[in-house]
Amino acid sequence: MDERVATNKRRWEEMTELHLDTYRVDERDAEGTFGLKAFEAGELGSIAGLRLCHLQSHLGENTFALAQMGATHVVGIDFSTRSVEVASIRAQRLGLGDRVRFVCATVDDAPAAVDEVFDGVYTSWGVLCWIPSLAKWARSIRELLRPGGWFYVADTHPYAAATRWATFPYGGSVAVFDDDQGDYTSQAAVFEHPESWEWNHGLGEVVTALVQAGLSVDWLHEHPTVGWNLGDDALEQRPDGMWELTGSDLPLSFSLRATRN
Repeated sequence: MDERVATNKRRWEEMTELHLDTYRVDERDAEGTFGLKAFEAGELGSIAGLRLCHLQSHLGENTFALAQMGATHVVGIDFSTRSVEVASIRAQRLGLGDRVRFVCATVDDAPAAVDEVFDGVYTSWGVLCWIPSLAKWARSIRELLRPGGWFYVADTHPYAAATRWATFPYGGSVAVFDDDQGDYTSQAAVFEHPESWEWNHGLGEVVTALVQAGLSVDWLHEHPTVGWNLGDDALEQRPDGMWELTGSDLPLSFSLRATRN
């Protein structure tokens, strides 16, 4: 395993413990209903009866949402042992254990870890910044898909990330080290191992990696909204839960769909 990925895994094991509280896991499970972000369901279309893979699934909430939207078989993959353990317990608690399972693996190791192919691969929100090599990422996606299967990603726009954080360059050629305390759910959080590495891959890099891996890009959409507040007081939350900069039409997030050739 890349030493930087190992560093991130150690950080995410601790973050999972924090997120049991900040994600309100017990309360959310008692409610029992999960959904995707505002524009995602419409862009995905009907997934009834499909076999799906959810990469970087963390605590499984979007994995559960895909199952509740009609997918008959969903495999969530995450490199955090604790995340997979918690998500697996939640699947049973939610009565989804017959349709949802979780596997502990990095994205690079995912095809070998699950040893099956899917109608679609889904990943979203805070995912690409943890990927050292988009080439390996894209190859894994292709291997997880049946011929004609689709891939969908939604994430923070790299332009917005580069604008928001001066230390975050546009483009994934430079790895950014961070050892600050706190995380996106709690600025007051303190970790024993706060160190992490991130990459701000450009849109051109994302598209090129997928095409070179053997996928055709169906469309690329840019949105003036984003799934979290980016730690910016200038952003305001809308009734649909998304965040926006009032009066601005500059992109804060993007979504993309591609098909395996």
